[in-house]
Amino acid sequence: MEGIMEDKSDIIAQEIESRVEKVESYLVDIQSAIGNKYLTKELTKGKPLLYRIENLERSINQIIKSNKLDELFSKYTTLKKLIDSINDKIKTSAIDTDAKLDIVLISEKELIEVSNKVEEIKSLQQYINSKEYTKIEELLPQYTICQNENRKIKEELNFLTQKIYKCLDEYNIFTEKLSEIFIWYNNILTEIELKILELERNKKD
Repeated sequence: MEGIMEDKSDIIAQEIESRVEKVESYLVDIQSAIGNKYLTKELTKGKPLLYRIENLERSINQIIKSNKLDELFSKYTTLKKLIDSINDKIKTSAIDTDAKLDIVLISEKELIEVSNKVEEIKSLQQYINSKEYTKIEELLPQYTICQNENRKIKEELNFLTQKIYKCLDEYNIFTEKLSEIFIWYNNILTEIELKILELERNKKD
């Protein structure tokens, strides 16, 4: 059972690792295209997955902030309300051609900015909203469970390893003592043998 959990943990980790690498690669390419360097492969190499995912989110937020996209979103919301209001008025009242032209000219700058920024957002969204990235959140709970199980297995393994080392130490002490006893016993036998030989020589004499 432990082996199955560990294999499952490794498979999920590898899948998440692969998907995060793809998103990182896409984001690095996009940043290069727009002249930003918030995320580099060197900064994420060898880092834990959760750190890398958080780093991706920070990089995206930094891109939004540096390109003033948050301000643009606010302006876009206001502009949308204005346009919706104008559309309602157009529906309910007749506006001559000059008035319509004035409305378009007033909004021209904001519309161009919105259009340009939306293109940048779309180029980024196709990667951030890709299946490789969106499924990470679904897999993270499973990965966390497997990670906890793996941690428990490692703790048990460390405990067993320490017990084995302790047994080996006790075995080494035992064999050393046993060896000393054999040497002592052999010395006694040698002394007895020498005494017997000496006595036999004395008898002959």
